[in-house]
Amino acid sequence: MAEEIKEQENQTNSLFERFMNAGKVTVFESGLERPDYIQDRPFFNLLPKGKTSFINLGEKPDSLFVLTPEEQEKSVALNTESHQFLTEMENRFRSVMPGVTIFIIDPDAVQGRYLMDEKPDRSLQKSLFMYVEDKLQKANADEKKTFLTQEEILKMVAEAGITERSPFSMRSAIGANTENLAGFGNVNLVVADNPDAMEANVLGDAVIGAEERRVQEGITHDEFRRLVLYHELGHATDHNYASARNSVDKIVEPELDSVMSRHRTECIADAHAVMQLARDFGDTKCAALWGDCRMEYLRVSVDRRLEDTKYDSEFLQKLTAAEKKVRAINPDDPDYENKYKQYMNDKVIAKTIDEMGSPLAYHTTDVIDATIEWTKEHLKDGSLQKMSDLEVIKQAQVMSETYGLTRQQMSEISIALAKGEKHPKYEQMMDRVQVARDNMPMDNKEIEKQYELQRELRAVMMEQKFAKALGLPPPEAKMSPELHQEYMKEVQKAKLMAQYGAMVSMGYQQALFDAFEDTGYGREDMHQLISQQKEYLRVVGKEGDASGKTDIFAANKLKVLDAVIAQAPGVQTALNANKRVKEQVAGIKSTTEVSGEAALVHFIKNELRVAKTMEDVFVKALNRNPETMTMHEQIDAMRSENKSFGKALIAEKETQIAAFAVRSDKELWAKVSQDKELAAMIDQKAKQKPTPTLSQYQMIAGNPDKEFVAALLEGTMAMHDDLAKKVVGNKDVTEILDKKEKRLSNGLKTLVEVIKKEEEKAKEASKDGKAPVKKQAKSVSPLNLKNIKMVAPEQKDIITMQPIQAALNSKKGR
Repeated sequence: MAEEIKEQENQTNSLFERFMNAGKVTVFESGLERPDYIQDRPFFNLLPKGKTSFINLGEKPDSLFVLTPEEQEKSVALNTESHQFLTEMENRFRSVMPGVTIFIIDPDAVQGRYLMDEKPDRSLQKSLFMYVEDKLQKANADEKKTFLTQEEILKMVAEAGITERSPFSMRSAIGANTENLAGFGNVNLVVADNPDAMEANVLGDAVIGAEERRVQEGITHDEFRRLVLYHELGHATDHNYASARNSVDKIVEPELDSVMSRHRTECIADAHAVMQLARDFGDTKCAALWGDCRMEYLRVSVDRRLEDTKYDSEFLQKLTAAEKKVRAINPDDPDYENKYKQYMNDKVIAKTIDEMGSPLAYHTTDVIDATIEWTKEHLKDGSLQKMSDLEVIKQAQVMSETYGLTRQQMSEISIALAKGEKHPKYEQMMDRVQVARDNMPMDNKEIEKQYELQRELRAVMMEQKFAKALGLPPPEAKMSPELHQEYMKEVQKAKLMAQYGAMVSMGYQQALFDAFEDTGYGREDMHQLISQQKEYLRVVGKEGDASGKTDIFAANKLKVLDAVIAQAPGVQTALNANKRVKEQVAGIKSTTEVSGEAALVHFIKNELRVAKTMEDVFVKALNRNPETMTMHEQIDAMRSENKSFGKALIAEKETQIAAFAVRSDKELWAKVSQDKELAAMIDQKAKQKPTPTLSQYQMIAGNPDKEFVAALLEGTMAMHDDLAKKVVGNKDVTEILDKKEKRLSNGLKTLVEVIKKEEEKAKEASKDGKAPVKKQAKSVSPLNLKNIKMVAPEQKDIITMQPIQAALNSKKGR
């Protein structure tokens, strides 16, 4: 492509170039007759007959490039394995069910379109709209006659499959009208599992022991990805779920009908996934784990809907007692009063029965178990592999009808659970729960302990929910010693992960910037690099690299890539800001001449100085408030910031000089290289690559976003402390500092001791049951540029339950 552009630039005197520079046409073709759609455009016969070309403006001024129709129509999707996989699956299942067209939402296709959109109104939702609209046009469906392009639907799809993780499928009749409610057919959108999800099991940590078993049995992320997709395709190809029939009796169906319909389609979807997975991988290990997860999750879900007062606080006990008192039957009250109370009590039972329908509808384990046995038999004789997809779908329907819950069982179990009575089928289901637990590679007592902690956690969360609903201040979280211990461990872990995550994100962003500078600033260059990085991070984050080591920060880096896509215009601005910082640093004159050990000391001193000076810059930026300052005060504040920023640039220059000297000393470099992270830091500076925070501040200095500045301040402080730890923890470096700069060495040792004492203090607090009540820093995207609000979801305060849930999850050992 670059050679084509260069060749075109050399043809400055050609008729072709003069015509193109006029900018009046982007498409032209040949022919002896002027086509109507060309209207008054000249030179329609410039090319050979039958050939059409598309002329596009290049990235550089006065440059352009030509594409054939095939090239012009080439997908802008990110070129990843996930994109290829979903494309193949969509082509395979698109028309397997008569009367139904299936479209699979491909996050990489939408994000690729989003990245390449050069228009001012670019947005993820716009790109998703165009993506869905293109699919509807290919299906000959008028997008105005279906709800699939409505704003709330697009938002739900984007959140479920692109920015979050919640796979599902959705049916829409196309061309429906008052005479024909069914329309001319159906379009089913299937939202697959988000390819950026680092957890394999979509149930996450809800089923204790499942992740350990997955790893132990060698079940891959790909198997679970396919299980989820085949499950959703099972929905999309289910005759009842995907039927074009949409009559009035379906709309007003009774509640039990609705529950049974949901149960049948969930059973079909899981049976379909079991058989298709067996065809792909030749075994049913993943399906067996899924069946156990479904069984345990049913128990957990039912427990959540039944009255559980074991961990109720005094507040909740009083609330419950007051509620019962209000509903109690009093003989002295008028009959109409007691009748009303009786009705309300009956309504409570009715509501419970209604709520039981949701977890029971998802009880598919009986069907999964039966399908596994059927599948094993037909794997052996080879008949399963010979079946068509439609035959597999029909067999899934048979398994659902044969082994799913009956209408009578669904009704009786719901009533029994609501009344607190036993039912033989439910007792049998609970026996199956024990089988599922026995299959997990964890001791039953430990599993029960973790579920008990989850139960206590739900009670604490419920108390906070009630307090909030009643407008009361959040009650103090009273936890058992066991839950509190897990909570405090997770608080410390989360703090460290947040600090390292911020540093990793900044470093990864800088690496991306460096790569963009090497490959070019254009969107096409960004597209190619992001495709490659998405693919790489998904692999090393899930399955690990060649040595089997996983990247625990892969999710952080993927978020950075998402931010790059979302803020592509700003990223190009950021690259220019980085270039300006480099030019500023290069323009600073210095007479410093250092070598050997003195160079290493000089590097450490100035690297610390850059961090401390930028801390000062960020604090000043946070305190600069245009709403409360006069113009003179604002100017003075900006001058003060600029002065500190200038000092940071000077210190940055010194680090580069020192780093180059250290890098040139083979003996000294051998000592430094024992710490890979310190060596990498020095190597970057030797290559004249400045600290990322310098360019980040340069972009936002005129109108700083407070949240972003706070995140930069936190990251800079963490980097300062981390450098201190690296220096003190490296024996060779410490000896050099002791010899060359004793005062600095002692200061760093003291700082590291203070950091260690704070960590020890936190550990002791967790043992004593004293939880520190403070707020977590907000998590902000490292690419939150000026006038761009790409901010990660705000984390909750420590006193809320999010860290406690994470504490329970941490028992999974990840």
